[in-house]
Amino acid sequence: MLAVQIAGVLLMLVIVVWPPWSWLHVLGRSGTDDTVLSLGTCLVMLGSVLRGHKGSVWTAPVRWFGRHSYEVYLTHEFVVVGMTALYAKVHVGSALWWIAAEVVLAAPLGWAVAKWYSEPMNRRLRGVAPAN
Repeated sequence: MLAVQIAGVLLMLVIVVWPPWSWLHVLGRSGTDDTVLSLGTCLVMLGSVLRGHKGSVWTAPVRWFGRHSYEVYLTHEFVVVGMTALYAKVHVGSALWWIAAEVVLAAPLGWAVAKWYSEPMNRRLRGVAPAN
């Protein structure tokens, strides 16, 4: 199953690094690049599950985002809009660094919504005692 994971990583790298190969332009114009990136991610996850490996320190961020994906999804747009407006105003640095900063800033916002809204609401709806 390591081969499945390696294939997934290679698919993700083709999209993330985006080498200047002419045939890749077809993926970008057709929107298939998103599908290739998703497929690569799924192959990495599938390989991890089928190999039966527990999470490691290297996969902790991915597992954290998996647990908080809905809250990050709901709130990331506030960060994206704010950071995009700031980038348009100052236009300093690489767009890749700005995107990384958006991820870093969206994570605590999603965590806060999970901690102080989603999880207490889930416990209340399920009739579980509040966590101490």
